[in-house]
Amino acid sequence: MAPFFNEKPNRKSSLILLVKELSKYVDITIISSKVEGTKSKEILNSNLRIYRFTPTIYLPKLPYTFDFLLIKKIIKILKKQKIDIIIGYSLQFFSCFSAAIVAKILRIPFICRIVGASSTTNKNGIEILSKLYDKTFAKITLKLANKILVQTKSMISRPLKLRAPLQKISIVEDGIDFARFSGITDTEALRKRLKIQKSEIVITFISRIFELKGIEDLIVVSKQILNEYENVVFLIAGKGSLEKKLENEAKMTKNLVYLGFRKDVPNLLAISDIYVLPSYSEGLSPAILEAMASGLPVVTTNVGSNPDININGKYGNLINPGDQSQLKKNIINLIQNESLRKEMGILNKKNIQENFDLKITTLKFLGEIKKLLVI
Repeated sequence: MAPFFNEKPNRKSSLILLVKELSKYVDITIISSKVEGTKSKEILNSNLRIYRFTPTIYLPKLPYTFDFLLIKKIIKILKKQKIDIIIGYSLQFFSCFSAAIVAKILRIPFICRIVGASSTTNKNGIEILSKLYDKTFAKITLKLANKILVQTKSMISRPLKLRAPLQKISIVEDGIDFARFSGITDTEALRKRLKIQKSEIVITFISRIFELKGIEDLIVVSKQILNEYENVVFLIAGKGSLEKKLENEAKMTKNLVYLGFRKDVPNLLAISDIYVLPSYSEGLSPAILEAMASGLPVVTTNVGSNPDININGKYGNLINPGDQSQLKKNIINLIQNESLRKEMGILNKKNIQENFDLKITTLKFLGEIKKLLVI
């Protein structure tokens, strides 16, 4: 049985995709935080269940949670079950540190799964807090880990800086359900419902709507571009702390469309021409993988694992976070060059199918578990 710990899993997060696929092979318990109307206990299938506890502190703008009684709560759950291995999911979360301490107490092998990255831009002082956390709780977590799994090659540098030995570290990418985002051809009905003309170029942002995703930069740039190009539509989907601001901007700006939370992400990507995610901090972004699987060129920032999956000039374009001038320049370049958009899209789809399909990456993850246990 492999417990996973994460602050805020949802049904479409990389964690949930992974554990659903893993549950075909092993029995899994997730222990997580109870936020935003989630249930205290949820059974997803016969081999997969989630327990959620209300955190002591919840910071929705970031979003982060802290539960200083989590160690006690984890032990209470695990004592009721036979646990073979503990996996702490997301190094930057306090829950991962709690999982490491519990593993030490119960003398169970511990895997630290690093997803996301410590903040790369000091927006709202987040980078300072991230560095403090890395030097304390994160460093202890890595020291206690029997194995450290990172998402891409560039993410190895973080545990090495925190003095984790290289032999402990392996690369296991997150995957997506490639088939769900490939081969969608019936797009006319959705375009009609959204009042998008065939001649209009659709630029899409689908992610959480909060500051670290760079949504404020995109709002500024989209308004500038829309003043220059009448045949462009910006579609923005997602939910978060900046929803109200985005709603107001969309009401005042023609062809800036805010859709709120959507369940039809594959269809939205299928009617799109360009995907944009100007975030200030990323790990291995599922949103970018989904856009690439949909055959879209991507404009994003040079942070986290973005350079590993979105080679600049080949699959899309990378800019420095917060650089609105470069963001505008790269979007306009793709608006003006249809052949480049198509060329990048073809390469992106092939890259995801060969390297980031969920079935492939799950088996790699299972292989790392088997190295520690005889399953």
